[in-house]
Amino acid sequence: MSGLDPLGRREVRDLILRLKAEGKTVFFSTHILSDAEMLCDRVAILNQGRLEGCGELRQILGLQVQTVEIVLEDPAPELVDELAPLSRSRVRTGRRVRFAIPAECDVNRILDGALHQGARIVSVNPVRVSLEDYFVDRVRGGNKDTSNRKSETGNSAAETTPSSVILSPSLVILSGAKNLALFPSRLRDSAGRLAAVALHTFKESVRDNVLYSLLVFALLLIGASILLGYISVGIERMILVNLSLSAISAIGLVMAIFLGTGLVSKEIEKRSINNILSKPVRRAEFIVGKYCGLLLTLAVNTGIMTLGFYVALLYQKRSLDAGDWNALRAVYFILLELALVTGVALLFSSISTPALSALYALALYVIGNFSSDLRELGHAARSVAVERTTGLLYYLLPNFSDFNAISLAAHGEDIPRYLVVSNTLYALLYATVLVSGTILIFEGREFR
Repeated sequence: MSGLDPLGRREVRDLILRLKAEGKTVFFSTHILSDAEMLCDRVAILNQGRLEGCGELRQILGLQVQTVEIVLEDPAPELVDELAPLSRSRVRTGRRVRFAIPAECDVNRILDGALHQGARIVSVNPVRVSLEDYFVDRVRGGNKDTSNRKSETGNSAAETTPSSVILSPSLVILSGAKNLALFPSRLRDSAGRLAAVALHTFKESVRDNVLYSLLVFALLLIGASILLGYISVGIERMILVNLSLSAISAIGLVMAIFLGTGLVSKEIEKRSINNILSKPVRRAEFIVGKYCGLLLTLAVNTGIMTLGFYVALLYQKRSLDAGDWNALRAVYFILLELALVTGVALLFSSISTPALSALYALALYVIGNFSSDLRELGHAARSVAVERTTGLLYYLLPNFSDFNAISLAAHGEDIPRYLVVSNTLYALLYATVLVSGTILIFEGREFR
């Protein structure tokens, strides 16, 4: 916008903000960095074809005050000499002197001293780092590194590509009544983008041949449990329920870990992540959509396996009673457990390779199933340090053992409602923490 007059600049700014309100992605290349701070959230600095910096504007610049600018009128020479060692810069304009005082200095004491010596305080302004300061610092540092590398290789001259600031995709959200009026529309648009990512993830998972193989294997295990029930006189139902629910849990665990660990890393390896994030999809929406899409996949497959389980149960017993339907609560607990496992796998997939992520997620699942034993081990150690450490791990690590109600369902016992409520709240809270952690990690990553 450097070639426009003030009216033209305002029209272009209004156009960009209107496109932003419609959920559009805007790439804006400029050297007028005040426009960047006014319009955009995310910035990327290119210097000679290299990415020098990228991230959200508020994270790059921060909110800390770097210096305090004090303007005094008619300060005594003694006062000027006293403030000179403390000032980062000093500029005299007529009767006024401007001092740049570091924020860590005692500004109140300086002002009191100035008043005491008869100076008039014109202004006191906190100064924060501007985008221009950040830009100059990164570009100068990048040029120095480039010149050092060229001197080592014997290249004495090269063409300099102009540096630029590219601003994308979510611009600054305005405040006021207009912004509040746009909130339902933004929420609806965000939900639509999230649903699109979730549906794409579900379709992608359904096309995986391994998924069908696992599903058929689980149904075969449920069918085989009928044969085992025939040779277990008097406990046919218990064998069928136990083996069937165990098969549903085990196959769901394998799906959650091996599909979950590839959700993010697969997009990064194929470099399709750059194409996805260039669209009006925020990183948080991408992560939540991936998570919901995999949960939908697991819910559908668990539903199919549960249907096969009840068909086998009906074939064996010829009728279903209240105790049989009570097994649905055990299946619900399996789904809650899979939601946590998916969150763990997604978290690890954002920081590691698929193989290591699967290993970490499986190890955490095993440890989480023995978390109660871990706390008992701390009590038995008779060491305060060990007891506190195991107690801390007990509360930090996901407690998967509470979601195992297969034994209760196999023996026809009722699963208490309070346990359903408590497990639901625990799963929602812990899954929210896991997904939020994944979003924070994903927001800080740079993709080239």
